Amino acid sequence: PYRLLLQEMNEGAATVMPDGTVLYCNKRFAAMLGVPLEKVIGYRLKDFIEPASGALLEGLLRSGKYTRVKEEIAFATPGGPTPVYCSIGPVSLDGVQCLSFVATDLTEQKRSEEIVASEKLIRQILDSAADVIIVCDEQGNITHASRVGYELAGTSAVLRHRFEEVFPLTFKNGEPVTCSVGQERSLVGSCLNGRTVQALEVEFVRSDGKKFDLLMSAGPLRDRRDLSRGCVFTLTDITRLKVAEEELRESQAQLADELSDTKLLQGISAALIEEESAENLYEKILAAAVTVMHSDFASMQMLFPERGVGGELRLLAFRGFSPEAARFWEWVSAGDDSSCAAALRCGRRVIVRDVETRDVIRTDAAIAEYREVGIRSIQSTPLFSRGGNVVGMISTHWRKPHEPSERDLRLLDILARQAADLIERKRSEEALRESEEKLRRQAEELEQQLIASGRLVSLGEITASMAHEFNNPLGIAMGFAEDLLSEKKPEDADYQPLKIIHGETKRCQKIIQDLLEYARPRPVEKRASDAGELIEKSFKLMANHLHKHRIESALNIEANLPFIEGDPQQIQQVLVNLYLNAIEAMPDGGRLVVSARRKSNATLEISVTDTGIGIAPDELGKIFQPFFSAKKKSGLGLGLPICRRIVANHGGTIEVESRPGQGTTFRICLPVKEMPAEESDERAVG
Repeated sequence: PYRLLLQEMNEGAATVMPDGTVLYCNKRFAAMLGVPLEKVIGYRLKDFIEPASGALLEGLLRSGKYTRVKEEIAFATPGGPTPVYCSIGPVSLDGVQCLSFVATDLTEQKRSEEIVASEKLIRQILDSAADVIIVCDEQGNITHASRVGYELAGTSAVLRHRFEEVFPLTFKNGEPVTCSVGQERSLVGSCLNGRTVQALEVEFVRSDGKKFDLLMSAGPLRDRRDLSRGCVFTLTDITRLKVAEEELRESQAQLADELSDTKLLQGISAALIEEESAENLYEKILAAAVTVMHSDFASMQMLFPERGVGGELRLLAFRGFSPEAARFWEWVSAGDDSSCAAALRCGRRVIVRDVETRDVIRTDAAIAEYREVGIRSIQSTPLFSRGGNVVGMISTHWRKPHEPSERDLRLLDILARQAADLIERKRSEEALRESEEKLRRQAEELEQQLIASGRLVSLGEITASMAHEFNNPLGIAMGFAEDLLSEKKPEDADYQPLKIIHGETKRCQKIIQDLLEYARPRPVEKRASDAGELIEKSFKLMANHLHKHRIESALNIEANLPFIEGDPQQIQQVLVNLYLNAIEAMPDGGRLVVSARRKSNATLEISVTDTGIGIAPDELGKIFQPFFSAKKKSGLGLGLPICRRIVANHGGTIEVESRPGQGTTFRICLPVKEMPAEESDERAVG
């Protein structure tokens, strides 16, 4: 649009490089030079300037890089030198420093001044002149005025009045133009002394309040003997030129803003596309939102439509406020008193210009929370998928009352579109990766099962008969050992051998029991169980055992753990087995830490960490294989495989991390069971 405006201007206009190379010009500029438009663009200005104006032009180009400068120079045209008034100033296009060049043809003005010198042509000039022409006598009184001069003055009371009374002019710095003879720097006095004034920019405010930008020239009025008899003023209305310059500057500024916005969004898009981590992705989106909206805080939420009526928004990332404040909005339902809840209910952007007006947020508790965080103004924009479904919410917050501009909201909408698309894509990629990982683990498990299948076939065939054949004699041997021990005292010589016989007999029974349990696992009797209670109960069972082995212990259970659906006895069996393994790994004492937390909406994580001897890296991948034991002197190698099978039968996973000499951590992940609202409330009260 600014180029169209330049083409319609009466003045010549061009955009040039600091060295004077013409990048663009309008038709009027080329016409003033008297050459075709294509012979101007790409050429340097000095090629079209009279040699006498060359040095002046170079100085104007140097100064014009920092501020707008104005001066009269002469164009070298085929018809001879053409005087022009040029205005040169800095301008930036797409980050490139350029100069704007606006030229006003002074040819007619010069001619007017020459004709005015001739007394007999004054009336003809005054009647036909397009510019204001004012003739004053030696005292500064107006003796002649052109028709346009009357129009500019806005009154017929012009003649025989002092020039500065009819035209109270001021320079751009606000200083008044002095014309009275005898006063310092009087223009009339200067003209009477033979001096001329060329192309001074002045301002004129008419009695009706209308403001004009004028270009003023003044020179002496001479008689036939070449004596100064007065002063001739010419005033050229350049108000339209000023408006055009301002519109040009605004258009250039708008273009620069648009280019800046485009670069910002392109940079954001590139960063979001390249980012792999979902958490980092959310952070980049929030950083972009804060930049675009000039806000103090920002937050991003994901919608879980399956939670309650209308779904619930879960906080994914936040910027500006503390983690303690963020917990207040960790979960937001559609019925809550907040801007994001209101946007979720209505499905469109909600703007709260001032929280204190209570237009959207009305409860005292909600407003108090916003006050504590320091939030005064909010906007919440829903994130829509390509299918038109809400997938989340992006909000920005300000410390003071604020109303976002249309430009800011337009940029935020573009960012929200990108964010929604990329969130969906990232979620799909993560789901695909999880699926691939699950298939890989299943393949590995199947491979291990196939490896063990040969052993299990044989084990299943002999276990039943072996258990019968071994248990009976072992029971008899244990009974005799117990009878003999009851008759002996610890100081007797055969007391210790009998105790060894009794212990080894019990160990044989345990081996047979493990074989039976692995070959013929008991069915899982699932029911809703309080995970926290199961963990605490199993931990208490080991209290004396831990104290006996000089092991410090800690139990870290997250509050309000969800229920799980499983067999409580088997889950306790898994935990106790892990505790016993940890105790054996710390023969000289150590520390055992058991933790439990909700890992995700659908998963509970239990971790058992010891500070024992650890597991060698080459053995870490084998510990869940049947009959493999990291214990060199004891163990059949079925404890961990049994634990893994029990966890798998509950729909969960068990993983291990270990560093030799530092300790081992087992992590069990089990699916949670969502309880009805009334049961959850009863549990919370209890």
